[in-house]
Amino acid sequence: YVTPSCYNLLGYTSDELTQVPQIVLLHPDDRATMQVFVDQILSSTSHSSSLIQRMRHKDGHYIWVETTNTVIRHPKTGLPMEVMGVMRDMTERRQVEEALRESEARYRLLAENINDMITRSDLAGRFLYVSHSVVSLLGYEPQEMLGRSAFEIIHPDDFEEIRAILSNAQSREAPLPIMTYRARHKDGSYIWLETRSQTIRSANGKVEELVSSSRDITERKRAQETLQMALNKEKELSDLKSRFVSMASHEFRTPLATILVLTETLSAYRARLNNEQIDQRLSKIQVQVGYLKNIM
Repeated sequence: YVTPSCYNLLGYTSDELTQVPQIVLLHPDDRATMQVFVDQILSSTSHSSSLIQRMRHKDGHYIWVETTNTVIRHPKTGLPMEVMGVMRDMTERRQVEEALRESEARYRLLAENINDMITRSDLAGRFLYVSHSVVSLLGYEPQEMLGRSAFEIIHPDDFEEIRAILSNAQSREAPLPIMTYRARHKDGSYIWLETRSQTIRSANGKVEELVSSSRDITERKRAQETLQMALNKEKELSDLKSRFVSMASHEFRTPLATILVLTETLSAYRARLNNEQIDQRLSKIQVQVGYLKNIM
């Protein structure tokens, strides 16, 4: 199944995409990575993971997309049954990330014109720069955020996890792990943010700043929670069904055993039984059949 919004993303209709294996649309350089990714998510016990790759638009050009995949597993066996993927256009974001590496001036120009919130902060979490998209994301003006600590708006339950990640920034060469946490909107409500951060080092190799890109994933988190509730409900129904079958089989066993004994008796000893004894056994069989009908 593919949602109709695929037309805006890739130029294909839903019917066209359901007839084409996804790997055919991947950039040749990304196909091997995709296969490894699929093997990993199907063999792991985790429920969701993300992958960034290039896909061919119907008109021939390639766009960068980020796909968040949720593995739907059998409630009893735990085996993968389906994969639900949520795909978004990452082309603009990739262009911004490349521009950030080229120059500070270009970085500022592009950062002000994307939906994701771009920030620069020191290792203590204080904001040195915040893009204008913070207005739509968290309700603050960029100037309100400058000099403030990110920990002022992070939900208390997520505080320690984020602090632990940032405290290890100095020793990490690779980008920091993706951080998912709740941030307080100016109106007091909380939204879920997904933040990707890259360390900026001085000439002597010391980490001086973090450049981060944050986006609102509140709807995705709600969808995941809804999906998990549905899976839990399915497991509950499956358990109930199993208990019912077990109970029914137990209830059926006794009358069936009685009928079997009575019919075997009639078959083996019919010649020795008088009509009254035969009628008694046939009557008992009818009673047990009626009991089975009531169970059904």
